[in-house]
Amino acid sequence: MAAPETISEAITQAALGPKRSKEAGREIEEHDMDQLIKADNHVTAKTAASKNHMGLRFGKIVPPGAG
Repeated sequence: MAAPETISEAITQAALGPKRSKEAGREIEEHDMDQLIKADNHVTAKTAASKNHMGLRFGKIVPPGAG
């Protein structure tokens, strides 16, 4: 299995595989799913905040008939 390039790929791989496995004297444990989701949310928020609109969406609301 290839190493994930993004946190979203890591979440997908962790969801498809076992949390803990033991084979030939080696034990492997994955990251907790909630930690991966929190990390993904953090990266998404950081990416949105780095844009010039700081992750906010602005819209102009015009009531009907006011024009």
